[in-house]
Amino acid sequence: MPLSPENQSNFLVVSQLLTSDKSRWDESKLYELFIEDSAKAIKRILVKVSQWEDNWLWLKSHNGKHSVKSTYKEILALSDPIEPDQGYAPSPFMDVINSEQLNDVIAT
Repeated sequence: MPLSPENQSNFLVVSQLLTSDKSRWDESKLYELFIEDSAKAIKRILVKVSQWEDNWLWLKSHNGKHSVKSTYKEILALSDPIEPDQGYAPSPFMDVINSEQLNDVIAT
């Protein structure tokens, strides 16, 4: 749990919580950004040294990049199947702004 909104940026990646050589947790950052129990829990997570930088990856596309098309396909895959007596499927985008389904897709 972060300490306060003033002490955090919108997005943090793990590498920002590590020392400059990326070999261990930067304890001063942990205790600055998180309450003590959370900082201690994070410190118990082993740091795996890697030559690769952190990056964002969208698992719903073949190339790992997010797109409207891949989101649309995912929403269609999660939509209710066509009812035989209706003859058509309602548009999954009718309530897209308030849709919990869309939030679930984007959060994954």
